[in-house]
Amino acid sequence: MSSKKATLETRNTLYISLYVAEDGSAGGVISLRKENGDVEMDVGQAFGEDVWRVLDQMLVDAVLLAAEHVIVFSNVELRPFEAPEPDKTEKIWWQEGKGRGNGQYLYVPYGGNADQWNVMLRLTRYAMQGGSWQIVQVDEEALRRAKEQWQQLHK
Repeated sequence: MSSKKATLETRNTLYISLYVAEDGSAGGVISLRKENGDVEMDVGQAFGEDVWRVLDQMLVDAVLLAAEHVIVFSNVELRPFEAPEPDKTEKIWWQEGKGRGNGQYLYVPYGGNADQWNVMLRLTRYAMQGGSWQIVQVDEEALRRAKEQWQQLHK
């Protein structure tokens, strides 16, 4: 396995073309450059109302296709390692030191988009297993096929 970043020429690489609409819905198609260098188009696709759920589904396909590397092309900037916005708060009692002392309740935010957390975990596994991943922002024209698929879904 290689620890170098994959390129368009790297074998055993999954290419995810992910079109994200203004409302946050997304659609994508997957292509695979095989070990022998051939590219197989449309080996997978996913569509949905949340970009992180769609990307997570596509990364599951990446595992099933046993690709060593993943390159995601998207028309928007995706930052998978910025923690999701918390959607829950828990009230906990906190006091410094032992015994009965002055303490206080703290409100601790947690949670967030579970699919974004899953994307973070899946991408981390690629790096830990010697593969590589990257996310590249491109213009919409480069994602023509993914956008067409998304438009068909939303008719």
